[in-house]
Amino acid sequence: MLTGDQNMVELSAVVHYDLERPDEYLFQQADPETTIRVAAESVLHALVNATPLDDLLTTERQALEQRAASELQQRMERYQTGVRILLLKFQDVHPSVEVVDAFREVAGAIEEKSRLINEAEGYRNEQVALARGRAEARVLDAEAYRIGRATRAQGDAARFVQLEAAWRSAPGPNASRLYLETMEEILPGRRKLILDSKSGGRRALYSIEDGVLMAPPGASMTQPPPPFQMPQEAP
Repeated sequence: MLTGDQNMVELSAVVHYDLERPDEYLFQQADPETTIRVAAESVLHALVNATPLDDLLTTERQALEQRAASELQQRMERYQTGVRILLLKFQDVHPSVEVVDAFREVAGAIEEKSRLINEAEGYRNEQVALARGRAEARVLDAEAYRIGRATRAQGDAARFVQLEAAWRSAPGPNASRLYLETMEEILPGRRKLILDSKSGGRRALYSIEDGVLMAPPGASMTQPPPPFQMPQEAP
């Protein structure tokens, strides 16, 4: 037979029936068994020609058996065979022997296609989940950076306001403190030269290396270095 999706198929079936009206069975038909067989084959051809092969082999098989039995019963009544159809059962349904190999290749290709589709779907779902996680992580990092920068800016602004208020309350001591704090930050680890502030003649230079006061050449260490003087406050 040829199925609804143009595939060749071989089908064998069995029909169970009993004699409901023996007189019609004996006198209305010349060969009732042949009539029943031909009618069953005709019903099966009509159903198979309208049904895809996959449905015939799998999900629709039982429904097709019941439908075939019902249609065959209607024909038996129309032909007055006097029989009642009890059951019509498919015994074997398979592609034609000539196309079995090709059918198996098609089935294998369909399975391979399904496998690749499932793998692609799984990869897509995994990548989408990873992308969403990375996006959320970046958003949280940006939010944390924004909060940190804003907090630091607020702290720096508050500190500047406090320093400005302290400066206005006592400009002199605050100027000295800021100068000393600045020197404390920039002088450690550097070579320092102390220049004699006296004018005229040769000036004495004293250097401090690794915390040790070094006298200039020709100068005596008994001569004290010049006193340290604070810078004059700008007017």
